[in-house]
Amino acid sequence: MTKDRRAKGEIRARMAATGEPYTVARRRLAGSPDDRQQPVVLAQRLHTDLVAALRRSGWPVEAERRPDFGEYHSYPGPAWLAVGRSDQFSSLVDDEDPDDELQVDLTHPPQVRVTVPQLETADGFQVQATLEGDRPVEELVAVVAGLLAEGRATALLAASDDAACLICGDHYPSEHLLAPAEGDRLAVCPACVFDGDLVRAGCTAALTGQLDRLCATDLAAPAGWTAVAALLATAAGPGLGKRLEAEWRRYSVMTLPSWWWSRPGDIWIWLPPASSRPHALQRLGPGARLEAVVQAFDAAHPDARQRVRDQLREVRAEAGAEAGPDGFVEAIWPAVLAYVVAFTTQAVERPAHRAPLEHVVYSFETFADHLGQLDSSMDHTDIELTLDVGLEVVAAALGLGRTGAGDTRPWGSS
Repeated sequence: MTKDRRAKGEIRARMAATGEPYTVARRRLAGSPDDRQQPVVLAQRLHTDLVAALRRSGWPVEAERRPDFGEYHSYPGPAWLAVGRSDQFSSLVDDEDPDDELQVDLTHPPQVRVTVPQLETADGFQVQATLEGDRPVEELVAVVAGLLAEGRATALLAASDDAACLICGDHYPSEHLLAPAEGDRLAVCPACVFDGDLVRAGCTAALTGQLDRLCATDLAAPAGWTAVAALLATAAGPGLGKRLEAEWRRYSVMTLPSWWWSRPGDIWIWLPPASSRPHALQRLGPGARLEAVVQAFDAAHPDARQRVRDQLREVRAEAGAEAGPDGFVEAIWPAVLAYVVAFTTQAVERPAHRAPLEHVVYSFETFADHLGQLDSSMDHTDIELTLDVGLEVVAAALGLGRTGAGDTRPWGSS
């Protein structure tokens, strides 16, 4: 009994020190002294550590807990990562374990396959790379970030502006213009999707379906569309993802909505390149989850919300409104930041266009069409005023105010 207890204690100690599962630790201890010293890199542990490192760096990550076809899958931002040892399997059937010592050599490190975007299109994947898993996870995160930034830059250069937004006239690839109304052929850019010149009522199911597909398949998609997604998701009542799933099925769309519709803090926001990025966001990579953007901004500018509230009171006083609530809509504060940051990125990436925030402000009139469909109890006037005032306050805090100069500014030069 004492011998068994001591053996189990040694196994548990090895498991704690190496991360090995029970069966692997037991086999190693039962083997020769040389076997015990051989370093083992487990795919499961690498997968877990890599996901944690990505989240620490501001990435939104959905991760699978079980292997599928010999790999552990995760979905950081627009990328798809697969950690496994597919190079050691002669064939894969279903749920092979990449850490099964009877089938693979655990002393040979697993590989990390990087694929962008997450869904393959007729043009194939835009980024594909295989990384050796013997690097520190922080280094792997940096490599993935570099691949993503390079892939987006290449995709943007290859995109052909063969169509124009029917509201503002700016040119985009035709697939980057979306129709906000059901059955409507009028396609617009992200700056004009809620513009007052739109005649037909907006259809949330149609717009979100197009948005979801574009973000999942096109690495060159205009950065501003992620801000549109953020506004829709933050204004919605609880359970948006489930409602969209039901609505999409009415249109015979069987694809499940992305998880971030119900967790808007996980929406991927493209950031400007480091050379044009506001100081508050410098520690982040080529993009980040919306929650990380909010946290970074709030830490650097803790008084910004109050400044918006103060200006909203002034606006109401000038309009002759009686003293009362300032009308600040706390829930859409992340969307305010998403608009400033994402459209700043779009201004850098598309310098030939008009400064995008110049014609986003006061262009939310038809967002009211979506509130009922979003099951939202928010007041449209309060939302519109919070956006209009918030955009200017946040842009000024980030050094992107109307007095800024140069094509990289989201506002036009005054």
